[in-house]
Amino acid sequence: MKIRPLFFGKIEKGEIKIYDNDKFKQYVSTLEGKDIMLSVGRRRQIRSSNQNRYYRGIVIEMLANKYGYENEEMHEFCKMKFLQPRTIEIIDKNGVVDSKTIPRTTTNLDTIQFEDYLEKIRRWASMRLDFYIPLPNEFEWEDDIQIDE
Repeated sequence: MKIRPLFFGKIEKGEIKIYDNDKFKQYVSTLEGKDIMLSVGRRRQIRSSNQNRYYRGIVIEMLANKYGYENEEMHEFCKMKFLQPRTIEIIDKNGVVDSKTIPRTTTNLDTIQFEDYLEKIRRWASMRLDFYIPLPNEFEWEDDIQIDE
């Protein structure tokens, strides 16, 4: 299997502008004289670091502390409860199907999918647990606080 690089850019006035044009040109030069395939689509924004920080530092930590679980246990619980699992099937040489259901990962969710996931957790906590998880704009991070005595 050959791995192909991905190149990113944007459309400006109807023209494609590649962000790393030098690398793009270098790669394209290796394809001289060959038939190519070109695919263009809107770039999906994977969950943001702020979303992940909020999820791990507020949502998961608050639930884990309240119910006495480790953060990673609570993360796994939420994934299994709120993300649709995937079933993978392998058919062996005799036609026997071996299937396993695995939980989805939050890693590949885009920003909209991740916010939907967060909203499901907040709604569940509020309605089923009578437990309020603040929205991201309802608190401030207090990183690196220095207390001088």
